[in-house]
Amino acid sequence: MNQKGFFFTLLVFIFFFLVLISVTAWTRMQESREEQVVTAVRVTRMNEFSSMVREDAKRITHLVGLNALKVAASYVAFNNDSRYLDNSQCFERLCLYELMYNGTIERKENYTKSDGYVNFTSTSQMGNLLLKNWDDQILTLANRSEFNVNMSRQNISIYQSDSWNVKIGYNLHFNISDKALDTVFRREVIPVLVTIPLTNYTYPGG
Repeated sequence: MNQKGFFFTLLVFIFFFLVLISVTAWTRMQESREEQVVTAVRVTRMNEFSSMVREDAKRITHLVGLNALKVAASYVAFNNDSRYLDNSQCFERLCLYELMYNGTIERKENYTKSDGYVNFTSTSQMGNLLLKNWDDQILTLANRSEFNVNMSRQNISIYQSDSWNVKIGYNLHFNISDKALDTVFRREVIPVLVTIPLTNYTYPGG
């Protein structure tokens, strides 16, 4: 009788042990599937975010570059002693890009017009339409989406391709990672090149 009781107890123990293993395995499979779903969703959102940055980088570069050319022309027109357009050193230091990014020319925040001083970032000049403001907006959007983003512009080039057009180009190095999922990240170099006509100040994107 005791032997039968022992075997019965052993069978019950084995049964519960197998059930425990099965439940644990099933639970882990469900957790793994849920993690895969979450990862897939985050990867999709990251790709969408990267695509948005890629498309918007060209648009904002065209708008800011267009505005910077107008402001630079006004700066030269009201400063007869300025050699901005003929200053090769200024071009080498990318003065126009400085205006596009920071709203300054050779670290100057304003210039003189007939009615007094005008700030480069006033509403009639560059206003808030600066590359650094766009960068801040991208970082804010990334933070809201729980992404870490790092951006830098390299190989910046601004030149007059012919008598009627100015080309602005650079490589936007864009790194993005998920704050919660270390394995989800993306690195890419986004080439940006826009052409701004000097004869007709219009934005082709509408």
